Amino acid sequence: MNYYPHHIGDFNNATRHLTRIERSIYRDLIELYYDTEKPIAVDMPSLCRRILARSEEEQAAVASVLSEFFVQSEEGWLHERCQKEITHYYAKSEKAKVSAAKRWSKAEDADAMPTHTARTPNQNQNQNHNQEPFLKTNVAPSAPVTSPEIELVFEFWKTAMKSPRSMLDDKRRKAIKSALKTGYTAEQLCDAISGCAKSDFHMGKNDKGLKYNGLDLILRNAEYIDKFIVIGNSPLVPVRPTNGRPSINDMDDIGSNEDDIFELYSRKEK
Repeated sequence: MNYYPHHIGDFNNATRHLTRIERSIYRDLIELYYDTEKPIAVDMPSLCRRILARSEEEQAAVASVLSEFFVQSEEGWLHERCQKEITHYYAKSEKAKVSAAKRWSKAEDADAMPTHTARTPNQNQNQNHNQEPFLKTNVAPSAPVTSPEIELVFEFWKTAMKSPRSMLDDKRRKAIKSALKTGYTAEQLCDAISGCAKSDFHMGKNDKGLKYNGLDLILRNAEYIDKFIVIGNSPLVPVRPTNGRPSINDMDDIGSNEDDIFELYSRKEK
């Protein structure tokens, strides 16, 4: 990516407590992430050379910023906002390509379309002598067609849930396709995925120690998607249920009431 949106207010609010060197290092790491369009390598000496962090103070700032704003995974240091912007960028790019292809296809079909009266003798002969339908046999079923948006959402889910080996099977493809068909954009679905990833409860910190972070749950219906989007975009932090508040013990119960998920959250104490 040669361009990325920089939200001044968001950046200042998130980095006001940093030193000038740490703020500068953070910008360098973000720009490196967008430039390579992938997680930052965990090789610290190589990373410091790449962003010109030579002094001990600068290298300490690199380590501090990475630990605060990035999440280490098998693929490298992940940054949620960067991943979301990259996904949104490619979603818009693929939409433009698909739209252009459709316009060209329509134009070509219009040019190639024969008139109803312009039939050749061979065409008439084929109509007279070949009245029985032609049946194809032994045709192998075609592989499912996956749109770029479905792939982008699935790749974002794999990254957010730290599940790089997961496969895009029919169930997951159907869940994403249904959500997109409902009217949600790929970016909104990524917001919902981020919301689930922010919830300690859904990520396994519950009485059963089970993760409730599957795409079939996050994208189950519009109500679920909206709830997780709110969580992903809000300053709420997950807390364990206290006495007198609803306790969610089963996956099927999660979100069965409109306030169930929100009952697991409270505003961060200052």
